[in-house]
Amino acid sequence: MKEYYIPRGIEKVRKQMPEEKIAEYMSLYSYELSIRKAKSYLVSHGIRDNNLIFDECLSDAGLVYMYAAYRCAYCGYKHFWGYFYFMMRLVLIWSYYLCDDSKAICMNNNLRHVYLDSETVNL
Repeated sequence: MKEYYIPRGIEKVRKQMPEEKIAEYMSLYSYELSIRKAKSYLVSHGIRDNNLIFDECLSDAGLVYMYAAYRCAYCGYKHFWGYFYFMMRLVLIWSYYLCDDSKAICMNNNLRHVYLDSETVNL
């Protein structure tokens, strides 16, 4: 869903807005700062860097940054970081429910779910 919704939204805005206005808006808000904020957001929600969801959300943080910048430029929003965190929350929810399909498959087939990067295995 997020692989479809976010890029499609960016493309719609790109067609309707002059590129200079979007570039000007993106120059106000740093990509590197958005990645740092995304990391701290995930950690504040109990998702550590050794978790699969952390990697999934962090890889989507770039898309979230682009989407938030384009959308805020299009709508004239002045609160970029509020919109960025709103979109990060959506990506976190999507990743939480869609990322770990192996757990659902194991539950449906009465199998024990084992993480390959886990330090311990409960037998």
